[in-house]
Amino acid sequence: MCGPSRYDVMTSNCAESMNNVNVSVREYCIAKLIDFIRERMQKWFVERKENAENTQTILTNKREKHLVDLQRQAAKLKVKPTSYFEFEVVDRHCRSFVVDLQTRTCTCGEFQLNHFVCVHAVAAIGLRPRESCYNYISPYYT
Repeated sequence: MCGPSRYDVMTSNCAESMNNVNVSVREYCIAKLIDFIRERMQKWFVERKENAENTQTILTNKREKHLVDLQRQAAKLKVKPTSYFEFEVVDRHCRSFVVDLQTRTCTCGEFQLNHFVCVHAVAAIGLRPRESCYNYISPYYT
């Protein structure tokens, strides 16, 4: 699903991560070690499922907060439509960015790299009253 994209999240080797979790039980016999790993992973899955069920937002909590921050920042940007899908967005430093909502790209590069709206895209979407930022965010973040 991800291909070369990692969605703005640093990833590490899975074996390294599990080794860090299993430091205290490394000396167990193989059967006990496997049982420990199974129990630990089972606990994680239950916790994550409960967390997901208790989430009241469309996006994960971290990404929802990020979107709210972007919306605050976007309110300070100047947006000029150049066509139905294309917008020129100018920041407070007079730097200009081109957002294309149809291709989900921005000249800053974040929109297409992360598959999550950048501040410039949020500003452009703000000019379209029937549009929502959620329509331009990868389902990966939900």
